[in-house]
Amino acid sequence: MTRHFILFALWCLLFLCPIGIVEAQAPLLICPYAGAFEIYDGTCKNYYICVDDGVTLVPVTFTCAATTVFDPALGKCSAGATCRQTTTPPTCTEIGAFEIYDGTCKNYYICVNNGATLMPVILSCAAGAMFNPALGSCEPGRICWQTTTTTTTTTTPTPTTTAAPCVRYGRFPLPDVNCKMYYLCYWDGLRYTIMSNLSCPNTLVFEPVSEKCVPPERYLCPGVVG
Repeated sequence: MTRHFILFALWCLLFLCPIGIVEAQAPLLICPYAGAFEIYDGTCKNYYICVDDGVTLVPVTFTCAATTVFDPALGKCSAGATCRQTTTPPTCTEIGAFEIYDGTCKNYYICVNNGATLMPVILSCAAGAMFNPALGSCEPGRICWQTTTTTTTTTTPTPTTTAAPCVRYGRFPLPDVNCKMYYLCYWDGLRYTIMSNLSCPNTLVFEPVSEKCVPPERYLCPGVVG
């Protein structure tokens, strides 16, 4: 009788008890193009390669050997690479593409909606390109303005407008007679960073109080640059 009970308990543990247990959510793997991309899990060892199966690009996961970590700039495991990941992935507050301040100017993350919440997906620019936070995309031939330390402040020149320093997350107006231009302050994991020269689409104007693009009838644009 005792033996039968033990066998039943083992059977329950293996087949019935796991039902309903919340599993850790796997990272969302997106293939923007064929290549190798890091998995942001705090280890710097896991990555995935996007391969063409004849129909679409499919992510295949790999793990670096014991003495190496994945270098997203090289797109492969390297013994001399430094792990710059933290155990906390970037935080997503809105859909878009944002830089990772790690001194390379190549790594960035996009925030995508998985149906329940916004999730960060870590990507790297292709060889010969750097991430441009103002455009939210990789740009060939761009000069890297990042540093490997957090004590030196660098700025990326903007074409015609100037944004104030960021001290909190939010959207703020830029001098514009049409009240359409604004800049975004967001936390990149190390500091507040500016994504400047953003513009409200179509006929919408930027309303500073709500920090949103609204119809012109909801906000009367002063039309004065001060």
